[in-house]
Amino acid sequence: MEEQSKRGLRISDLNDYIVQDIISILPIKEAVRTSVLSKKWEHLWKSISKLDLDEEAHENREQFKDFIENILLVFNTSGIRKFSLSFQVGEDVAQVNKWLSRVVNPNIEEVTLDLGKPEQQLFFHEHIFISRTLTKLKLSMHHVIEFPSSIQFRSLKILSMEHVIFPDTSSTQFFFSSSCPSLEELTLANCNWINVIEVIISCPLLQKLVIEEWEDNDEDDENNDPGGCKIVINGTNITSFSYGGNLINDYSLSHSTSSVTDVCIMVYREGDNWETGYFVLKLLTALANTVEKLKISDYAFEGVYLPKDCENYIFPLPCCFGTYLKTIKIYYFYGTEAELNAIKFLLQEASVLETLYVYIDEEHDYDSPTGEDMLEEIYDQIMQYPRASKDCELELE
Repeated sequence: MEEQSKRGLRISDLNDYIVQDIISILPIKEAVRTSVLSKKWEHLWKSISKLDLDEEAHENREQFKDFIENILLVFNTSGIRKFSLSFQVGEDVAQVNKWLSRVVNPNIEEVTLDLGKPEQQLFFHEHIFISRTLTKLKLSMHHVIEFPSSIQFRSLKILSMEHVIFPDTSSTQFFFSSSCPSLEELTLANCNWINVIEVIISCPLLQKLVIEEWEDNDEDDENNDPGGCKIVINGTNITSFSYGGNLINDYSLSHSTSSVTDVCIMVYREGDNWETGYFVLKLLTALANTVEKLKISDYAFEGVYLPKDCENYIFPLPCCFGTYLKTIKIYYFYGTEAELNAIKFLLQEASVLETLYVYIDEEHDYDSPTGEDMLEEIYDQIMQYPRASKDCELELE
């Protein structure tokens, strides 16, 4: 011990568990190479708790498949707690099924699968769907997911599904209502509801919900989502809700969703502004009494138009205008009459507003002498508008 204190602590002096934690931070190819550093380290990498397999980290596809086969021959898969696989499956469905059955164990905690367009059905090991330990699951694949008869994610807190095609109404409904009692965060990114008529997402502990659905430009894909599925969100503990997409399906929030404070709505639907406006209005009506932070895209407002001198069309005003609304940020401002009219309305109605931020669109050249004069003119015009809050400051950038 005295000799060790004189020469200082070396990495070789650390116990095996600490060394394995260090090795697990490395990419798997580098982790394997640590076996040549010393006799003591020769087999340590085989029992690390994290296994990351990424096709892009290898020169070619066949080399990657051989690498995985060699790894799994000697790796202690029962000790894996975090597993990640990124692979363009194609025709190698059977091989991927074999890898997953060998890697997924009853004690696994986090699984990330990015599986590009499998040509046949993938079968996930039952340990995933009835896991008592799994807390985080991320699944991305352009294929129908087959739910087993028994699903129980008892400890799952974070679930992300991308490009997943849901199989039918009944099994999808069971999955989103009875399978994830501990779920806190749910992300549905460009999922496909073509086989589902209606579903209620009801997870009692859900706090954060993110939905993205942008139209696929691949018109030849027979599985393109035609839209029309009715999706109701029901959650008494949801505090954050985000939607971004082209309104492919019909989303709505139930009256029990009364705890949402943070909302982001990014909508674009070319040539159908009134439908966009109705969608936004429907969501805001369900959220108006609780929201503290609201972000809406400009496209979402194209169907919500307030003619000049017609402020009384918005009556009664949401209660937040007079009690809670303290900060407003407007991006991509062009200086049009309609935009100025909207700012005028906000200033004269928001009685506790503290700061109004207006960010000029970058396409406008306001750095030139003429542009600076225009910017100053806009600033002066806004400053002359009557305002309900005498302490409100204007930041024009």
